[in-house]
Amino acid sequence: GTVTTTVGKEEYDGGAQDVFDDNYFNLEIDGSGIKTLPQGDIQINGDLSLTAGSLNYNSNSSSKFIDLKGSVLGTGTITASTTAIFLISGDGTNQDIRGISSDYIGVRLGNSANATTSGDISIKYLDLLSSSTGTFTIDGETVTINPTGGYLEMNGGDLTVSSGSLIINSTSTTTNELDAGTLTVSGGTVTFTGNNSTNTGGDFNIDGGTLTVSSGSISINDQLLV
Repeated sequence: GTVTTTVGKEEYDGGAQDVFDDNYFNLEIDGSGIKTLPQGDIQINGDLSLTAGSLNYNSNSSSKFIDLKGSVLGTGTITASTTAIFLISGDGTNQDIRGISSDYIGVRLGNSANATTSGDISIKYLDLLSSSTGTFTIDGETVTINPTGGYLEMNGGDLTVSSGSLIINSTSTTTNELDAGTLTVSGGTVTFTGNNSTNTGGDFNIDGGTLTVSSGSISINDQLLV
């Protein structure tokens, strides 16, 4: 069968369950058991409600997408043990983002989507795609790009830190890039930690776009390259 993708909600609320391989309108994850995504990509045209428990990417596949058009709600978590992609691709209406917690999950902002954090997230990378015309806003929460091989990439949309923190633990000298759009720090902190013990890595490369700091702070472990 198929799932309706324009109205309604599908709920997984038992123990451990496999999520049906299809596209959804609203998807709710509830109950104590781990819910496992299919090996293919899924699209959610409405909201993803993490009422309880954990939604896991399938460990038998790599580089698969959750393509979300709405918000992430609730207090549950999204996790992965293999490379995975969380694409925010709404129509411009603000999308609340929370609950992502894995060094394997990269977050991408595409098209006209606008996103605002509503809870802390810990991710592999944050990539504002060249197709992006929207804004990713951190407004009181902590976004951590945790693995040393992670990165911040700005190719299109804007990134605003109005309060809270953006922490980039990448030790790369080349992959943290502002190529287009505007990084605005109007409160809170942005920190490129790099490898503090040797004072290397954690560079920030501005090859295009604009960096604006009106309040708060930005701290770069090694070099700001323009």
